[in-house]
Amino acid sequence: MTDSERASFRLAATEAALVERLLRQDRLVVATSIGAVVALCMAYLVYGPSMPAMDGMPDMAMPMGFDRASFLWLAPMWIAMMVGMMLPSASPMLLLFARLQRVSYPAKNPANEILLFAAGYVLVWVGFSLAAAFLQAFFSGQAWLNDDMRLQSRGAQAALLVVAALFEISPLKAACLDGCRSPAQFLADHRHPHRLGTLRTGAEHGLFCIGCCAALMALLFVGGVMNPLMIGGLAIVVLAQKIAPASWQTERAMALALVAMAAVVYFWR
Repeated sequence: MTDSERASFRLAATEAALVERLLRQDRLVVATSIGAVVALCMAYLVYGPSMPAMDGMPDMAMPMGFDRASFLWLAPMWIAMMVGMMLPSASPMLLLFARLQRVSYPAKNPANEILLFAAGYVLVWVGFSLAAAFLQAFFSGQAWLNDDMRLQSRGAQAALLVVAALFEISPLKAACLDGCRSPAQFLADHRHPHRLGTLRTGAEHGLFCIGCCAALMALLFVGGVMNPLMIGGLAIVVLAQKIAPASWQTERAMALALVAMAAVVYFWR
């Protein structure tokens, strides 16, 4: 090996080491940012504004009604809950996107592109949250929810569990879950140029996630919309389904569990 070849080899090794250090930095920044956002969302759920009080009885919370005040209380609650639950499950996609940006444009800081991708993802879940808040306000206005923000009727709870179980084994669930489980393939198919394209890519990933998880999120009306155990359990299930190998068939196992839960809810007295 000539001196020039040795110099070129050392330079390439140095550049590779630098890129690897930058990639580790990106992983740390992404993980820290996601943790901070999730912590803020959970803090809002715990310490945020309490339910509206009854007229003339300020110390007593009233059942939610189908009105503007109820929606304005419910909307930020749902946004904080959905972002806190779903953003961690998007971390594999965000980390791979950061790596691709760093490798494709080594001289450019990928922070802005990563933020745009995350913003597109979050915006889609904000839209879902607003729809869920509207639905909860409607349910409350019809007196279909109890004080724990869950469906009053055992039959309705069991039916929702069965619907969620059927969705778990549906072709739509399978297609959306494939997109979420394969970040590299998703980015190969949906990566768009320029900043608006990055925002669009993040939004498309959010739509895939909604296709995976919307039926599971509806189960909050069974376990209680503000039930921390339900929120944490669903977040774990969503993350597990995204990172587990397809051969594990986690969605089928979840479907069986939901059917069993429906039987217990309906027949247990």
